[in-house]
Amino acid sequence: MSTEKAWYPGHIEKAKRVIQENVKAVQAVVEMTDARIPHSGRAYEWKSLFHNKKTVILLSKADLADPRQTDRWIAFYENQGIPAFALNLKGNPGGIRDRFVAKMTAIAQEQRFQRYMIVGIPNVGKSTLVNAILGKRKVRVGNTPGVTRGIQWVNITDQLMLMDTPGILYRHLFSKHVRHKLLLSGCIKASENEIDEALEYVFHWLKEYYPNYYRKITGQEIDGIFEFEQLLSIVGKKRGYLQKENRVDRSKVEDYLLASFQNGSFGGITYETPDILEGDSDSD
Repeated sequence: MSTEKAWYPGHIEKAKRVIQENVKAVQAVVEMTDARIPHSGRAYEWKSLFHNKKTVILLSKADLADPRQTDRWIAFYENQGIPAFALNLKGNPGGIRDRFVAKMTAIAQEQRFQRYMIVGIPNVGKSTLVNAILGKRKVRVGNTPGVTRGIQWVNITDQLMLMDTPGILYRHLFSKHVRHKLLLSGCIKASENEIDEALEYVFHWLKEYYPNYYRKITGQEIDGIFEFEQLLSIVGKKRGYLQKENRVDRSKVEDYLLASFQNGSFGGITYETPDILEGDSDSD
C-alpha cells in the first residue's frame, strides 16, 4: 500500500462525490475550519467542489486559538466579503447551539439564504456542532479523522436548514508546513519523522510569536541557542520522562508535546497569521 493511500482513505474521495452531487441543493456553504489554522485548515478543494456558492467561514475550537489572531482572521475574511465568525465547541451543547443559531440567523437575514451545506476537513468539530444543534447524540463523534461518513439535513430553525457532510481533505498536501499545522491541530495522522518535523516547526513558531509559551514549555529563554534534540531533552528532564541511567524517553516527550499542542494544554496558539496570504514565505 502506498503512503498516500495509507493516509488518504477511500471514504474521503467518496465524500467529495457526495458533496458534488448535493451542493446544488443549497444556496451557500458553511466552511468550518480550526481557528488555529484558519487558512491551512480550509477544505482545499473548495474551488472544484463549491466555488460557485457563497461561503461563510466558521472558525471552530476558538477556545484553543489565540483570540487576537482569531479577530484578525475574521476581519481578513470579512474584508473579502466573506461572512466569518468563531465558535467555542466546549461546554453546554445548548450554549453552542444558541451561539451558532444567533450567528447564522443574522447572516441568513443579511444574505437571504435558507439552505446551507457545512463542509470541512476531518476533526474540526462538525459532529460536535451538529449534535448540539440536534440536541441529542445522533452523530458519532471521535478524535479519529473521518468519523462522520454519511450526509443528513439538520434544521437550524424553522426557516434555516443545514446539510451535514463527511470530512474532506486535499489529496496532495505538497507543503510540509501545511502538514505540520494539520498535525499540530489533530486533523491528520503522521509518521514519527513528521512528528519530529512538526514539533521542531512549532518551537520556531513559538520563539517568534509566543515567547512566553516557549519559556513556559522549555524553561529556557528565547535568546538561547538550542537544537531541537536539546529542547526535547530539556522538556523530558523537566517532565521526568526518564529511562535507565537518566536518559530521556524521547518517545514520551514527543507524545506529550504533540498531545498538548493538539488539545490546547499550553494555551491559545494560532499557527498562522493573515500575513501569510500577503507575501509571507510561510504560505507554502
